[in-house]
Amino acid sequence: MKQPNYITCSCQNCNGHIKFDANEMRAGETRRVECPHCHLETIIFNKSNESGKVAPPEKILKSSKIELFLFELTRFPTVAGAVLVLLAFVVTAVLVVQTRLPEKPPKLPIISYEMVAPAPAITPNVPSNEGVFIPQGAKIASKNMFPQPVVDFLLKHQGFTLKEWLNHLNPEQKQAFLKNLAAVIVTANSQNLNGERIEQVVKDFAELWITMLSDDVAARAKDAIDKQVRFSQLTTEAFGLFISLMTLCLILVLLAIERNTRTNAKPRES
Repeated sequence: MKQPNYITCSCQNCNGHIKFDANEMRAGETRRVECPHCHLETIIFNKSNESGKVAPPEKILKSSKIELFLFELTRFPTVAGAVLVLLAFVVTAVLVVQTRLPEKPPKLPIISYEMVAPAPAITPNVPSNEGVFIPQGAKIASKNMFPQPVVDFLLKHQGFTLKEWLNHLNPEQKQAFLKNLAAVIVTANSQNLNGERIEQVVKDFAELWITMLSDDVAARAKDAIDKQVRFSQLTTEAFGLFISLMTLCLILVLLAIERNTRTNAKPRES
């Protein structure tokens, strides 16, 4: 009979030493047994070669306390950073979407009579409108879609024209311009202004209305440029945040893989 060939394997759970007869197993054979120390299932194997010599024990990679501390120290800020970057990415994405929303329609100017009202006459005895003017422009108003007060004004002031200002406007703006002008003319007529002063009121109104419209168009054009620049900046920031988030997630995955490939049990003497 062969003499017993006792060899020792370490438990994979508690690192306790398990001694057994290598003659009962073939060289290189593995077997699942219950550890006599921790009573958990572990694997033992015959490390003897064909010559009967015991092969040197394999080194089991274990994490030291310092390595475990570094793992935890790295994982916490990485998780916190990933959460913060994710929130920043969501907020940036929302802002990017907002910059691509359609713009609101432009607001057309509204001018009151008080904004273009002439200064009081120096001489109080200046005659008011000569005679009573009887409107005669009903047909013109219906044909050209001009408000009746505007038509009456143009008929009374034959040498006055609105063409210079209307040429700067599109159909929608023309209707708003004429509607606002009609309200101003009605108020001016109620103030008993003479013909020259009413013409000056209309001129001041037209110039102010066109100026306000031009300023609004310029402001909207500037806003559109600023919006495009902001969109580009936000898109770049969103891309950078996305790359940062993917990098942090990759670090977490690598940490998990490294952590799971090491044995955390403390060495225990047999």
